[in-house]
Amino acid sequence: MPLPNYIKDTFEWINPTTTLDNDYCGAYNSLLRRAFPIEDGYMINPQVAETISSHDDEFVMYFRVEFHRTIVFFAEVGTAIAIKDSSARATADDQTRLRLSQLSDKGLTELHGMSALGTRLRFYRSACLDGPTKSLTPPLSIPYT
Repeated sequence: MPLPNYIKDTFEWINPTTTLDNDYCGAYNSLLRRAFPIEDGYMINPQVAETISSHDDEFVMYFRVEFHRTIVFFAEVGTAIAIKDSSARATADDQTRLRLSQLSDKGLTELHGMSALGTRLRFYRSACLDGPTKSLTPPLSIPYT
């Protein structure tokens, strides 16, 4: 299913050197709303959470996708500049793994997530199997694609 021009345009309008994560939020919100239509029972819920950084005043915004009030997917969004910094990539990976662990504790058997640094994406899957996370894909240190 090709992306409609209005979604492509929202990504093209973003300055690729932006340092503001929020610059990508509108584009990813449009993309998620296309992939998870509200008329099919999905709800896209923007969420704010603390980061794993050592700064008490840092927060990250992520999207939680629910289907009939059950979490089925989440997406964390960062800037394209972070892709060039191995420390920022590692932090984004750690942050997404933490979110996957936190959300998996909601009694789910499986949860999918995505970390986006600009337009570079990394997908995650957690198999919970009636308890704490038993399986997490991808394994550590797989690069963003």
